[in-house]
Parts: sequence; C-alpha cells; structure tokens
Amino acid sequence: MNWNATNCDDFSNNTNPFSGSNYSNINTFNFGSTATRIPAYLCYNLSSLTSLTITYSVTSIGSYAFNLCGGLTKIYAALNPDRVQLGLKVFEGVSYNTCNLHVQENHW
Repeated sequence: MNWNATNCDDFSNNTNPFSGSNYSNINTFNFGSTATRIPAYLCYNLSSLTSLTITYSVTSIGSYAFNLCGGLTKIYAALNPDRVQLGLKVFEGVSYNTCNLHVQENHW
C-alpha cells in the first residue's frame, strides 16, 4: 500500500480505513515523499502489516497510528527526531523483540 495523502483528517478505532477482512492482505505500507502527516488510527490493529516505510517528509504521526500491529517486523524510517511529533501509543502492541527499526542516517 502506498500513501501519498498530504492533508488527511484523523480516524478513530471505529473508522480507520483499513479495518476488517477486506484489508487482511496488506503487509507493506509505504509513505511517499509528499506525505507529511500520518493520521491517528490509520493502521490501527492491522495485524497483517509486516513492513513500514516512513519518509523524511513526515513530521507528525497521530495517536494509535500503528497500535496493535503485532505482525510488524520491519520499520524503515528517514525521520529527524527533532522535528517529528508523535501522538499517544503510536507503536503500542508492536514487539521490540521481533520488530527491527532501520533509520536512514544523514538525511537531515
């Protein structure tokens, strides 16, 4: 799944766009270079998700965006920690024992 939305409202755990069995085959989520904000609850409880790529253009990740994504094993990030705002419990339910974080260096 590729996400290039530039201005998207937050979702809730009842309205996240990728809930339900219709999206159980999404295993990769890539945020394009035009994405600046990851909405709250975007991938909430998307257990099929295994890989996530977040580009440098992202400056805000909403609460619970990847909460309960227990299948997540790889996160590729080109983020500047000084300019990214994180919401509440963004990665709660993702195991630090099985998920690897790959940070692209010298991007800022």
